[in-house]
Amino acid sequence: MLSIALASFLAASPSLAIPGVSGVWLESGEGELYANVLATHLRQRGLTVVATEDIVAVLGLERQKQLTGCATDCSAEIAAALGTDGVLLMRAGMLGRGYSLSVRVVSAKDAALLADASEVAASADALPFALEHLAWTLARQLETKWPGRGITPGAEPKPVTKTSVRMLAWIPLAVGVVSLGVGVGLRLKANGTLLELQQAPNGTAALTLRDAGKLEQGLGYTLIGVGGAAAVTALLMVVLSPAAEPTVSLGFTPLEGGAFGSLRWSW
Repeated sequence: MLSIALASFLAASPSLAIPGVSGVWLESGEGELYANVLATHLRQRGLTVVATEDIVAVLGLERQKQLTGCATDCSAEIAAALGTDGVLLMRAGMLGRGYSLSVRVVSAKDAALLADASEVAASADALPFALEHLAWTLARQLETKWPGRGITPGAEPKPVTKTSVRMLAWIPLAVGVVSLGVGVGLRLKANGTLLELQQAPNGTAALTLRDAGKLEQGLGYTLIGVGGAAAVTALLMVVLSPAAEPTVSLGFTPLEGGAFGSLRWSW
C-alpha cells in the first residue's frame, strides 16, 4: 500500500515508474545507473519518476521481484501497485564499441504505448548526452499524451563539440607556409643585396648594404627554420593525434619588442 507521502508526491505531475532495466553485456548496476540518470532528466522536464530504489522501498524487494519477473507484460500491475500514470521500460546494452538505449512508456490504465524512443551512443563518453536527448524525446511525446499537466520538454539538447588536435593542425601549417615563403623571399633579397654591395660606389654605401644583407640573411634563415618546424608540427598533429579528444592549450606572451606564442597538446 502506498504511503500518504508518496501518494501526494505522485499527484503533483504525470508519474512514471522505472521497475528495472533490461541490460545486455552490462556490468552489475550499470543499467540502474543509466535509469537513474534518465529519471533525473525526466524530472527536470516536469515528470515525477519513481526509480528502482523507490519501488523497493514502497513495495518491498520480494513484491518487486514478483512483478518485474512475471512471464507476461505486467506493466499495468506495477503501475497499479505504485499508483503511477505509466511505466517506463528500458533496455540498454553494448552495441559494438558503443551503447544502445531503447525505452517504451506504457499506460497504467490499459498498457497502451504512450512513448517510444531509442538512442545510440558511440562511446561511454557519449552516454550522458544520449540519455539527456532520450529524456527530451520522451517528454515531447508524453506532452502530447498528457497536455496541460506541466511537462516541459524545453529546447532540444545539443552535443558539446570539442576541438580535436587534427582540426587545429591548419594553424601551424599556415604559420609554416607563411614563414617559409617570407624566409625564402628574404634569402633572395639578401642575394640581391650582395650584388648591390659588390657594385657599391663608396665605402659608406657598402657598409649600409652589408648590414642590410646580414639582417635579411639572418631573418631569412630564421623564418625558414620556423616554417620547417611548424610544418613538421602540423604533420605530427595529424599523424599522432588519437581518436580520443586530447587537451589543447594556446598561449600568447607579450615580450619587449615582440611576443612569444605557443601551442601545446597532450593525450
